Amino acid sequence: MSFIKLTNRMKRKRTDSLREREVEELQHAVKRFKSNSSTDATMKRGVDDRSVYSIVFVLLEIQSGEKIIWKNLIPNSPDATRHLLFCFAKETASFIQEKFEHLKNEFFLLKNIEFKLGESTFVVKSSLSTIYTTMNDGKTLNAVVSNMLKKKISSQSCHVCLAKEFNLKTIWKKNINLNKHVLKLGICSLHLWMRCMEWIFNTACKLPAVKQGRNILSQKSKEFIENKKKFQHLFKIQLNIRVSFVRKGCGTTNTGNVARKFFNNPIVTGKF
Repeated sequence: MSFIKLTNRMKRKRTDSLREREVEELQHAVKRFKSNSSTDATMKRGVDDRSVYSIVFVLLEIQSGEKIIWKNLIPNSPDATRHLLFCFAKETASFIQEKFEHLKNEFFLLKNIEFKLGESTFVVKSSLSTIYTTMNDGKTLNAVVSNMLKKKISSQSCHVCLAKEFNLKTIWKKNINLNKHVLKLGICSLHLWMRCMEWIFNTACKLPAVKQGRNILSQKSKEFIENKKKFQHLFKIQLNIRVSFVRKGCGTTNTGNVARKFFNNPIVTGKF
């Protein structure tokens, strides 16, 4: 179902003449993101659905003038999402580009939505509404940015400044050119949380040897593996999260939700 059809489902009977005091002009902010379950659903549900492709959106808030009359307190919850697109297709670069451009064009075709609730009439103005296309995974960004810049972008480079890994080692480098158009696709700190959690966890596994003045343990050493299993057990018992467990063909169990729970409980995490 298209975005226009979905939003127009909210329409109620239009009135020819409206008294000014009955009209509330509303603005809404939503974010949209692409969801393809080639790895996530296999990891989470044990089901291989590589041919499922979907794009969903989340209503973030509703404003009347400067006043926020409703705000989504759980924007990351799947309960708050609504599908804009759901189909069975292989996630190729050309397919991603096609759907991204189609959805962007539909945003410009949105019309005002007017509906009555009791004695009041509400108008949701599309011209005042804000849509953030900021929740994209690496594969989507790679395809969209490649199409935007008309050249193929490496998956190992930054989508904003196009720097590669070896460039980022020079942290004092200042002549980095940022692409303002790419910035509109958003910068997510989710992977930073995950990598930071992994670093803290691995450091904790090496810490006993460092305190005793011994060499830093290799991640393949017997002592490191034993420490890792001990901490994994503690996190499972105390916080009910599985940290750094390897999943065959799906990376590890270190997801965004695991990282959030890890950092949202600093006292328990620090104690370990």
